[in-house]
Amino acid sequence: MPVEFESREPAFGDNYDVGYVGFCHKDNCFVHEGIAYATRWNRMSDIKVSHVLIVSGEDSCVEALVKGGVQEGNLRKYFDDPQWQISFRKPVGLTEEIAERIIAEAKTQLGDKYDFG
Repeated sequence: MPVEFESREPAFGDNYDVGYVGFCHKDNCFVHEGIAYATRWNRMSDIKVSHVLIVSGEDSCVEALVKGGVQEGNLRKYFDDPQWQISFRKPVGLTEEIAERIIAEAKTQLGDKYDFG
């Protein structure tokens, strides 16, 4: 069954929230295009994904970057740059308590190096 997506402005508490997973892709970027191509085997739609993050606040996330490893980032860079596409997914059964546990666990990884494996 194909997945359908609708383009909407980000609205914290409405279409994304703490504990949601963000799936990102940067258009016209050789590295991101390569990642999206290499991982296409599990693609459920025409949406390309080359980066994933965990939402930790209205403009904050925990993400692993090649340069800098696991760190806290801001979502504004994805929202404000038209080359970035970002989609959010609410984990099944997510509650406020579970979201807090997800963020707490993600933050235990802050400072870790990027895992190329």
